[in-house]
Amino acid sequence: MFCAIPDSRRNAGPVQFERADFVERGLFGSAARFLRPAHRQLRNRLLGRRRRNVIEFRGDLSGHGNGGGLQGRRGQHAQPAGVALIGGATAGAYALQVGAIYNSTPPTFTTGQGGSLQMTATGQLITASTQKNACGATFYEATMQFLPATSTSLTTTATCITSAWFNNTDTATHQVTLQDQSTACNAGVCEALATFSIPANSFLRVQLDGSKFVGGIKWTADTANKVAADIIGNQ
Repeated sequence: MFCAIPDSRRNAGPVQFERADFVERGLFGSAARFLRPAHRQLRNRLLGRRRRNVIEFRGDLSGHGNGGGLQGRRGQHAQPAGVALIGGATAGAYALQVGAIYNSTPPTFTTGQGGSLQMTATGQLITASTQKNACGATFYEATMQFLPATSTSLTTTATCITSAWFNNTDTATHQVTLQDQSTACNAGVCEALATFSIPANSFLRVQLDGSKFVGGIKWTADTANKVAADIIGNQ
């Protein structure tokens, strides 16, 4: 591209300038102040044409729902197909996000394979500290309640117990029993606590470190409504 501008000198023909002339002579920078007014105007027009080709990204990258896009000097441009800002909705096909994936059935990897971080259905990240036993990643809690006087099933799902709490609210000693629902111990249930005594007005915390109760959990006390208890673990 070139432009012709008249020369003010007498009998002088039009002077032709190409954009390359300005570039090679450094006239897009501070040297432009030595140009004649008409030449400076041409330089500014060429420089402005170069600037109009600049594309900017404008939008909210915080993921709070404000749209963004490619913003040019002449207006707003739509985002490329498949690209979306991360918010509360489904991520775009090519969206880059730092997070995890939920699988109803945990994947099995072989040597050399990679995979995404795993999370539970409620969005909790599954790590070695949340699942370090033979059970699944579903959190379990019995919730605090009084123990009954007859052996009662809390759950029939295999449960790895982390801790159990027993609070004897009575002025007399009471015994509690905590067992699984298997037939693994001499063709019968396996008892973690068998008629274990808790002194009057005493609190006991039993750390089981993820011991697996096959078939579920049962518990009982020698007298109903005297010992309050709770259990946490995972299934």
